Amino acid sequence: MKASDFSKQLRDEVNGLIANGQKNIACRALVRALEKNIPKLEEAEQKTRQVPLDFQLAHYEAQIAAKSQMFASVLDYGKHALNAAMIINAGAAVALLTLIGGLFAHSSQLAVNYASPLLLFVVGVLAAAMAYGGAYCAQYFYTENSESKIGKSFHTLTVLFAIGSYALFLSGAISCYLILTSKF
Repeated sequence: MKASDFSKQLRDEVNGLIANGQKNIACRALVRALEKNIPKLEEAEQKTRQVPLDFQLAHYEAQIAAKSQMFASVLDYGKHALNAAMIINAGAAVALLTLIGGLFAHSSQLAVNYASPLLLFVVGVLAAAMAYGGAYCAQYFYTENSESKIGKSFHTLTVLFAIGSYALFLSGAISCYLILTSKF
């Protein structure tokens, strides 16, 4: 409470005593009158303090909810990126195995040329699987401590494995293209 507020309040109390017929104010009477109003004032102060606290709490809860929703969204996008890395590499490996099977009927030498791209797709599947494992470990360590250095390391490894998986797919696709265009 500011000194000016206290002075105004004391003035109002003294005026209230005068209005009730008191001509002189004894110190004890003034103290009794002030003590009678202290519980009311404390209750009013508590209510005025509660409003900003309620607002701050609501604001904090809204921030936490927004961060939680954003985190769930990030996890969802990460999961989809890892699924895509796994699917494109595995699909390419299966398609290439089908092609190799068909080529062996005509020319085993032509089929052998596709061994390197097949290896790139298979390693891409492995990199995507490693990224899944890294994502699990990162989440585990982040759950224990959100500032975990181990969690951050696994997070970084997960991203590198995912990017590596995409790069391996691209390399395998380019390699297949070069083999196809050089033979025909």
